[in-house]
Amino acid sequence: MKKTIGSNINIEQKDPLLSTALTSCQKLYTDGEKTLGAAVQQKPLFNMLPHSVVVTNKRVILHQPQVFRTNFVDFLWKDIVKVHLTDRVFGSQLTFQFKTGHIATSYLPKNQAKKVYSIAQAREEEWVEKRRMRHIEEQRAKSGANHIVVGNKEGNA
Repeated sequence: MKKTIGSNINIEQKDPLLSTALTSCQKLYTDGEKTLGAAVQQKPLFNMLPHSVVVTNKRVILHQPQVFRTNFVDFLWKDIVKVHLTDRVFGSQLTFQFKTGHIATSYLPKNQAKKVYSIAQAREEEWVEKRRMRHIEEQRAKSGANHIVVGNKEGNA
């Protein structure tokens, strides 16, 4: 029987690869940061040192293991612009576009990529709304509108 690491994390993925990626990324977590989902590459022929995408409640992390080192690229959700999912013959490609850069990873298991995409899409919508509300508040502050109370407190004329 296959042991699952989490409902959003282990769908059609190999446990050793997933555990390695999550363990490496969890060492970088800040206070209160939790894993929401993860996807590990599964290349069709040679799957040595697969890249993985880990989404947390605070950011997106691209884990890129190499022979003598590991690179981590991360972006905060507040900088998200858009997320794309492309299904291909040998897996899916996830692309995250941020204000300051992008992350793209291919050969991800299709069902897991869809799960990560849905989490990312929800975060994108959340931050679009937050930016919209902030813009409205800034425009209101710029307009110089003041709240003036006419009359005295006691109600006497």
